[in-house]
Amino acid sequence: DVLLMSVLRLMHNLSFDSVMRDAMVKNGMIPKSVELVSSPRFQPVVLGLLYHMSMDDKFKSLFTYTDCIPRVYEMLVRVQDLRNTPELIALAVNLTQNARNAEVMCEGDRFDRLIRRAFQTCDELLFKVLRNLAQQESLTVKRRFGPYMEQMVQLLRSTEITAELFVEVLGCLANLYLPEFDFFALVRKHDLLHFLAQYAQPGAVDDDILLEVVMFVGVLCNEGTAPMLVESGLVNTLFSLMGEKKEDDEFVLQIAFAFNKFMLFEGTRNAMLSSTQVVFYLVDLLQDKNKEVRRVADQCLDIIMDADEEWAVRIRNLKFEAFNQDWLDVVTASPEQGGNMRGGEGPDEVEFAEEAGNYTIGGQR
Repeated sequence: DVLLMSVLRLMHNLSFDSVMRDAMVKNGMIPKSVELVSSPRFQPVVLGLLYHMSMDDKFKSLFTYTDCIPRVYEMLVRVQDLRNTPELIALAVNLTQNARNAEVMCEGDRFDRLIRRAFQTCDELLFKVLRNLAQQESLTVKRRFGPYMEQMVQLLRSTEITAELFVEVLGCLANLYLPEFDFFALVRKHDLLHFLAQYAQPGAVDDDILLEVVMFVGVLCNEGTAPMLVESGLVNTLFSLMGEKKEDDEFVLQIAFAFNKFMLFEGTRNAMLSSTQVVFYLVDLLQDKNKEVRRVADQCLDIIMDADEEWAVRIRNLKFEAFNQDWLDVVTASPEQGGNMRGGEGPDEVEFAEEAGNYTIGGQR
């Protein structure tokens, strides 16, 4: 045991280096380490070693084919205070970023036991793991949260909730768009939109919380909640926020996603078109350097064009102007400003003769 502990400590120290980690994984170190993770004597150093090997996305899927996730899960629901086992929670957070690992974590009654434990302890570290599960694209995983949505909202609105726990619970909710879920009843019962409106004001909270609020507002928007969103003032608030956060790609993208949801429903769409300059902002975003921002902005404009013929004509004109602005500037400029289509009298001016094909460039045939 003494020799094995010495080797494990050496491997743990070497695993800080990415080249060494690659070599370890290629030589089967993950399954060998998992075999030792249940041994109390070796557990801390083995968890640290596994955590290091789980940092690389390319290796996360390899843990699916071991007993690592079931063993980590059992420790998560058994440990009294996860702050005393930082390697365990760090490993769990890394592993649940992978889609297949997340599905394994939710198999059988594991998810229900995990979230009930989280509610019982109000541990933000457990909710951090749950947040990773909520962020998965799989609707099967997301739907596991359905029966607990109201309980999460109640926790979110609790006066005793810590700032750290608030961020994690809100992060879960902000990623849980469930098509069949009755968000209208949830919003109405808990006055959720007015509650979120308090946090959506610029400067009211830190940016990490504000970003999750924006995402959750988008999740809550549907045909039933659209009038309530307008009444709460969140439609105009998010538009104002777009201008204030225009240099932050993640904020711009998430607000654009929310706008996309707003445009799908008549109440929020009419409010945006009549009381904001959202169309001009969306057209401007078509020139954004971020490809995803451009895609979402274009999608929003398409929805507006499909819903309103008058706006469709205006948007087509605005798009034309946006994509051809340099050419339009030249066409509309006065001769004194050099605004002729021949580009001025520079040395490289092209002069056409009457005879076809007989032209000169800067005096050269």
